[in-house]
Amino acid sequence: MKPDFTEYIQNNVVLGDGALGSYLFERGVERGRNLDLLNVQVSDIIFNAHEEYIRAGSQLIETNTFGANRFKLRESGAEERVEEINRLGAEIAVKAAGHQVYVAGSVGPSGINFPCDDEEVGPDDIRESLCEQIRGLAQGGLIF
Repeated sequence: MKPDFTEYIQNNVVLGDGALGSYLFERGVERGRNLDLLNVQVSDIIFNAHEEYIRAGSQLIETNTFGANRFKLRESGAEERVEEINRLGAEIAVKAAGHQVYVAGSVGPSGINFPCDDEEVGPDDIRESLCEQIRGLAQGGLIF
């Protein structure tokens, strides 16, 4: 069993995983594809990537959820699946990690710049999109 993360980092350096997107492209995933949807479509690719990083010595892996917010998922018609995609991303990473390594939820920028062309989108919408992601990650077993 690994020690509590906040205690562990007080006296230790933690080696994290690498750029998951770059790894996936090197393994043949086509560029331009929504990588977060792989959690639903071909989760074994994500699981194997996590396992490879762990075998290489990573002590902390990040979920495959960097762009899994409603604004970025809208481009793929999956904006209603935010919590599901984040939950699955967390579940895949937690399963790969077992009790060996730490797992962190990956939450990237919304992709919305202010002022934006879409007058319907405001700061409260961005905040809620982050909450959707965090809820999904928590449902998948993450605590940070």
